[in-house]
Amino acid sequence: MAKWTTSSNTFVTTAGGTTAEQGITLTLSPVAGYSIEAKNFKIGGGIETNGSKAAASGTNIWEATDFVGQWNADSNITKVIFTNVLSTLGPDNTVLATITVAPFTPSAEVTLSIGIDERTDNPIKATGGGSRDVCLKVHWNYSANQTVTIAGLASAVSSEVLDAGSVSGETVERISGTVPNGATTAIATIKFEAAEGYRFNVSGSWPGAFVFPGAFYPVAFFKKAYSFTMKDIETAAGSGNLVGATYTIYYTPPVDLDDSENALGLAVCTLAHKLDLMSLIIAPIPSAPPGSGSIHNITHESDVGHDGGRKLIKVFGTAGAKYDISVQKKTNTTSIVTAGANGYYNFKTGNFQTAKTSFIGTIGSKKVTSHPVNFPRVTSKARYDITISGLVRGVTAVLGQRVPVLPGEAVILQHGVNVLTIKPVTYSDPAGFGPMPSDITITKRQRFMGDGYTDTLLGKVRAKGGTGGISSTRLVLSTLKAHSRVTPGMIVTGVGIAHGITVKAINGHIVTLSAVSTVAASTDISFINNNGVIVPFSFTITPNPSGHALTVNASAVLKDNFGGLSAVKAQVNGTAVGTLTHALDDTRGIVEGMVVTGSEVFVAAGTNLTVAEVLSAKEILLSEKQSFVDNTILTFSGGNAAGKTKIYSIQANKVGSDIVITGYVDSTGLEATAEAIIYIDGIITVTP
Repeated sequence: MAKWTTSSNTFVTTAGGTTAEQGITLTLSPVAGYSIEAKNFKIGGGIETNGSKAAASGTNIWEATDFVGQWNADSNITKVIFTNVLSTLGPDNTVLATITVAPFTPSAEVTLSIGIDERTDNPIKATGGGSRDVCLKVHWNYSANQTVTIAGLASAVSSEVLDAGSVSGETVERISGTVPNGATTAIATIKFEAAEGYRFNVSGSWPGAFVFPGAFYPVAFFKKAYSFTMKDIETAAGSGNLVGATYTIYYTPPVDLDDSENALGLAVCTLAHKLDLMSLIIAPIPSAPPGSGSIHNITHESDVGHDGGRKLIKVFGTAGAKYDISVQKKTNTTSIVTAGANGYYNFKTGNFQTAKTSFIGTIGSKKVTSHPVNFPRVTSKARYDITISGLVRGVTAVLGQRVPVLPGEAVILQHGVNVLTIKPVTYSDPAGFGPMPSDITITKRQRFMGDGYTDTLLGKVRAKGGTGGISSTRLVLSTLKAHSRVTPGMIVTGVGIAHGITVKAINGHIVTLSAVSTVAASTDISFINNNGVIVPFSFTITPNPSGHALTVNASAVLKDNFGGLSAVKAQVNGTAVGTLTHALDDTRGIVEGMVVTGSEVFVAAGTNLTVAEVLSAKEILLSEKQSFVDNTILTFSGGNAAGKTKIYSIQANKVGSDIVITGYVDSTGLEATAEAIIYIDGIITVTP
């Protein structure tokens, strides 16, 4: 969306005559909703100077560099000075761009062009003048035993009753209006109050879910635009009964989509966005007879490993006190919504199930009762919430302040696994190869504080040795004392050592290999402890059977063709404005999920620009639209790059008509689910 407009200007000269140096002035004006000033602008490919080609900051003077093709303006333009029209900055300020045009000799009418860009280090700020539409229907169960008040409406937002609910049983109110663009606005508060003698039954998880019709294009954008929080949660004294709470609803206009850019041309209210509170049920508070007892506290594990297992929840209180305990798996680690499938733990069967269930417990004579919970094996991080109700068969136990009655007050996190996927990729000549072999995956558990796991340190021994240049299992070490640290079972790598070779035995400085290899004398040999963190991989690349032949590129540096495990820099190839796809000189080493940074990257505060997909050897798809000038340098890091994981060794050999690429990955530091790519185009030469 444009944030400013620019005027044009002309000057008159005689065709065929040389012009004098010209000073042309353009006016930059903000669009509604934005405020601009001189420091917001630059000329791409230029430098900020003191007016005489010397670099300076804060001058708002931009001059062309000496590098051909960098300056984002006509070659006859040598300098641009940005100045504020008003001394008091704000929405009424405009900016003058004074352009210096060097003498030149036109032969006909000439149009001079200049690219004025927004500075990423001094971006244009939104003001209160710009606005965006908002429209949300709120649904809840009607009851004469509750009072629901919508208040705290934003200044340009109003509410309207669409269905009072006394007949249909469902109350519907619409909240609509406009909010400032580029900011998060609390559009309304909704306060629920139970009548005397009544409480809200939240069924173990606080209700509230935004609903977006799936048929409309903008759904993905609006899902992240709405949110709500709860405050002023009130409970009846000592009972844990919920008698009141206030929702605050927030709306952030999505930066990905303006109202004017709605692909279907629909008004926002037509999109039927909805906040569903129908699971909030009003019910009478049962009376608590004398001697019902009290529940003081619970204890539980905070973290569970991916392999699950049996963990205890202990409930403390007065002997004989009864309570209702529930353990629920949530949809994700930040949600209070119970999973739709296998979300409830059945204490009788020892398994999670889909149907809602809980367990009635009784505090034992030692004032504590233990409940075992069997956690399943998982691959992704999971969250489980524990809640306690003091109401059992009409009798209410008094609940202490440390007893969890609402989701989020007692949480167990189960940690999953990280997976490294290694895949061979070709971009240049896929017709020369047969089908690509299947990906290889390496799995490691996610670590957490106090997990009790111990990673074996990677033990390495380096030595020189060889088989005398003949095929043999007898490897003679020439490095003194190195053999004293070599033990059977170690992995062996080096030029001439076949993949998968290990130490079968050692006698003095003579190593017996597990299979024959041909190794020249005084070759650098490495021996590695086979402790599970060094993982082998092997890919067999076949030629297209239609007559192509494959050979190993003898000049290739094999490790340079293994990407995705470390940060890389790449240069933009060609200027592109406001697009998701961008051409690069080379995409080697870039994988999906990496974070993109650079002086030309512009994203909202607190967010990252990431790689959505690597489209080819020269093109990527980004998570947000960006504008880059030619030759901009971008850094790709983080994302799913796998921490300290690295390639340990890699080799390529011709076996028959195939090329076999083998090696080892050191997975000691596999700290995130990751993708690694072997670029076979740089390793293998294809001939017809």
